[in-house]
Amino acid sequence: MKVNLHSFSNIKIEEFGAQSYFTLTPCTRTTTVTSIEHGVVCNFHEPLSKVDEEVLANCSLNDIPIYHSELLKERLNKKVQLDNIEPNNLKLFSSSRIYQKIKRSVDITLILLFSPILVAISSAVAIAVKLNNSREPMLFKQERCGVHGLTFQMYKFRSMHSTEESSTDFATNLDHRIDTLGSFLRKTRLDELPQFWNVLRGDMAIIGPRPEQPYFAKQFQSQIPLYGYRHSVKPGITGWAQVEQGYTDSTDSTKEKVAFDLYYIKNLSAQLDLYILLKTAKIVLMRKGV
Repeated sequence: MKVNLHSFSNIKIEEFGAQSYFTLTPCTRTTTVTSIEHGVVCNFHEPLSKVDEEVLANCSLNDIPIYHSELLKERLNKKVQLDNIEPNNLKLFSSSRIYQKIKRSVDITLILLFSPILVAISSAVAIAVKLNNSREPMLFKQERCGVHGLTFQMYKFRSMHSTEESSTDFATNLDHRIDTLGSFLRKTRLDELPQFWNVLRGDMAIIGPRPEQPYFAKQFQSQIPLYGYRHSVKPGITGWAQVEQGYTDSTDSTKEKVAFDLYYIKNLSAQLDLYILLKTAKIVLMRKGV
């Protein structure tokens, strides 16, 4: 059953596209509170007509739900609207310290609980990587930006040749150096296993924004609004942007990633973390990694 919402004249209905969850019916001079079924949608950043103001006031007096159009789009798109964030809303990206401490305890408990399986699989992957190319080290380490912008060494199982290795390339630009084993490790996310050590060290969390290279982080800081707020929580092995968008290989796609990351930080909760964990498991099992 679709929810029927009424929209004011300062709403561009086409911006919502085709929706399976609700319909938008424009308010008119004949619209009354009795004809409004489930609520109204208003853009509080734009002026209202006299008719809209009267309907809005009547809705408020009669306890009819009033939805801010930008927040509604945020929920539908599962990412924040970077260009429409007001300064007094920045506090929304200050996540609960209590929940972050709980997350830290849960991360450590999960890793210790599954450590026999993690060690067994990691050992098998390490042997396979070494047999695949005995001249290369099994582990690849790279400097990344963590919480508060502090840098740390992130570890991965090597999935590409180190010839002409560059620390300032997007991973998708180096696909020509990925062999058959490396492709398998990336699609199954097995190359990420050493990052559980980063989690134990306190550099990362199991779930959070993916850590970026300092070179790119500095570049994006000056190009993308609110980019630095990604560093308000620990980076993760997997995250909201990873399960909703995937990997990025340009400034434009990174801007989208930031929109997803800030949505995660703004809505940080056990339910959202569990959803990401389950969706990550599905992606791994279906080998949709990059």
